[in-house]
Amino acid sequence: MRRWFYILVCPLVFISCTAIVEQRRPEPGDNKIKTVQAFKIAQLIINDVGPSMCSSLRGDIFLTDAGGWRIVSYKNDGSLNYESAISSARSFLLNGPANGIYLVDDLNKHIQYFDSWGQKQNIVSYSGSSFVSGAVLKDGSLYLLDNLSNTVAVLDNQGQEVRRFRLMAGNSGLQWPNALAVDGTGTVLATADARANKVTVFNTYGSYLGKVDVTPSASPSAICFEPGTSVLWICEKDKGRLSSFEIKPSGIYPGAGCAIANPLSVTCSAFGSIFVASDQYLLNVSEE
Repeated sequence: MRRWFYILVCPLVFISCTAIVEQRRPEPGDNKIKTVQAFKIAQLIINDVGPSMCSSLRGDIFLTDAGGWRIVSYKNDGSLNYESAISSARSFLLNGPANGIYLVDDLNKHIQYFDSWGQKQNIVSYSGSSFVSGAVLKDGSLYLLDNLSNTVAVLDNQGQEVRRFRLMAGNSGLQWPNALAVDGTGTVLATADARANKVTVFNTYGSYLGKVDVTPSASPSAICFEPGTSVLWICEKDKGRLSSFEIKPSGIYPGAGCAIANPLSVTCSAFGSIFVASDQYLLNVSEE
């Protein structure tokens, strides 16, 4: 454990000392920004779409249906894959290993793994936290956001908590974060706060690095990083837009985006495909 700790901390110390400069939003007609388009691939047959969505290694997409108390899975072409019952509407999904997924059930305080066929496997229990979102790293560790205390719990791939840190937001305006994402390097963490209309960036020890220039009153409902990159995708629900930003030590740079009516959830597959769920449709986002 000691050897792993020092290997991990060294690059983070460098990043936490690097100021991130907030960049302007792209102007209309800025030809330096690539354009993307959202294509409808399925009409969602779901009672209550929430900001909980993930994808497996092979590209299957999973959503929680809070109104129907179930997980609904779609293939990457939009065809229905399977459904599986869940025991609580207060649940959210995370990408898992071996084409599986994690379901974090905060009402019953456990984390359950589902295999590629939707079969329930092992369960890990927890207590004393109120998790609302999270992310899974390449090594299988889980980062879980407790928005009551503005802390992040880090669990190893066996489900044991190894550390916990507070998000030191300073004067960033962070109030009640509802979504969390960790970049492909495992060194940068982002949170979305729909109430405060903020997306805030930290290192993975909770030190504040900067904030993303989301549209005022955008109500960012969900975020995710493209695997292996520092490109962050943001659902700006009340502005009807999906936006992206690249987060580097030198600054936060606006990237591609497109209009989507009422985007609620976003997930990026291991191979770079981007999927968005609105209140009616499942969409695939690709470069024009």
